[in-house]
Amino acid sequence: AEELQLRVRRPVALALVNDNAHLLVANQRSGTLSTVDLVRRKVVHETRLARSLSALAVGVKRPIAVVLDDIENRLITGTMVRHRLRVEGDVAVSSTPVSVLLSTDERRAFVASLWSHRVSIVDIELPAAPRVTAVVELPFSPRLQILLPDGRHLRLSKNFDNVLRPHFDLSPVSYT
Repeated sequence: AEELQLRVRRPVALALVNDNAHLLVANQRSGTLSTVDLVRRKVVHETRLARSLSALAVGVKRPIAVVLDDIENRLITGTMVRHRLRVEGDVAVSSTPVSVLLSTDERRAFVASLWSHRVSIVDIELPAAPRVTAVVELPFSPRLQILLPDGRHLRLSKNFDNVLRPHFDLSPVSYT
């Protein structure tokens, strides 16, 4: 692997990839995505994606990954090739994106944006051409998200209290 630069990284999100042999680490302060080989316990790759990252989600059913750029307010999309992310596209989302969640079919991403009080629903069927299909206004600043097992209801926590709010029904939202 190439020599790593000495810099402040501040990990904010983790994901196991490549049959759990590698760990992806989204680093907020450096805007990098690091790959750690878990057998060798060593960083084997690092790519700068943005000035700052706030979240990461990796597919289990298909080789997709999404990362949030919280300065440029973008969802970065790509495909996983073994333990590396191949960036293919990006799309603007509401300001201050703080968390991202994949739908059960991994064809949509839900992006919670803190100070704009919104959830953006993004079609990621084609990682090279992500598009926002709906924006839901919320009466609070969202932080954490959980998609309920039915795939149609989203639970969100309010920033600073991390108590899950009553679920938000995605059924009436047109996002296709």
